[in-house]
Amino acid sequence: MQETNLQAYLRRIAWDEGQFTNDQLEVMLAASCLRFLEGLADSAFVLGLSEEVRKRQVNGMNISLQSATGILHDLAEKLDNNTILVTDKDAIRNCVDNAQEVITKRNYGNITK
Repeated sequence: MQETNLQAYLRRIAWDEGQFTNDQLEVMLAASCLRFLEGLADSAFVLGLSEEVRKRQVNGMNISLQSATGILHDLAEKLDNNTILVTDKDAIRNCVDNAQEVITKRNYGNITK
């Protein structure tokens, strides 16, 4: 079985062994959102990383990290139950942009590839 981009990333940063602060997790998640918005990462990477953060920081997330992962969790659920279709690129980009904006306090919604 081939390793996914997310699995490779988590392995490289020693996700299972490492201790990460909320600030570090925010940077990782914001960076993955921005990479997605620029077309350098797929939604599976962003949504997968967000879920890993949620699992890891169940009770210890600050408000911005909790809000951003909540936005991305809701997006994942909507994609799973077809409330948002995978072909609706604008809705997906909007949700990812909203998540990164909660962390970075900057709107990158006008980024075009």
